[in-house]
Amino acid sequence: MISTTRDANRFLRALLGGDVLRPAELAEMRRTVPTNDEFRANWPGARYGLGIMWVPNSCGGSWSHGGDIHGFRTRNDVTPDGTRSVVVSMNTDSFQRAPGVPAPAKDITIELIDHALCGGR
Repeated sequence: MISTTRDANRFLRALLGGDVLRPAELAEMRRTVPTNDEFRANWPGARYGLGIMWVPNSCGGSWSHGGDIHGFRTRNDVTPDGTRSVVVSMNTDSFQRAPGVPAPAKDITIELIDHALCGGR
């Protein structure tokens, strides 16, 4: 999907808030299975449903469906009831590490997203 962060955010809130699908269809999307070890290295405890994944966080967990294309990375999460959400879009062309600097151990947006959804709760 090609979108603005604002429209992606609006869509995810509507989807998880029950405004896009009938309850039975949304329940089917939320039925999850475990992810593989490589995937869980970035998102510990994540489980995948039909087009969305459940990601544990400091306030319980949230639903997500991010994506990468050449030059860009998008991460997003929305609370189970669709009332809080965040979309992070970044240019990845500038992600050149200086010599000797190790790669991040996990996705660099995890703490930012957790703070946006759970900070102050």
